[in-house]
Amino acid sequence: MPMTQEIGESTPVLERPRCHSKMQMISFITETKAIRDILASIGLATAPPEPAKAYVTTQQEHFSFDYVE
Repeated sequence: MPMTQEIGESTPVLERPRCHSKMQMISFITETKAIRDILASIGLATAPPEPAKAYVTTQQEHFSFDYVE
């Protein structure tokens, strides 16, 4: 279970997975090289993903413009 989770979930942002007690943030890593080294050491991507390729369609999708009150 990751240490931090997205805001808005029912689980608190900083919670120990085993005992559910609160964790305290003691520091932030802001140096780019250190962050890349940490991500690489745990097998995560160190660069942003490639942008998705755009595609062109020759047909327009059908839209319904019925007015509903």
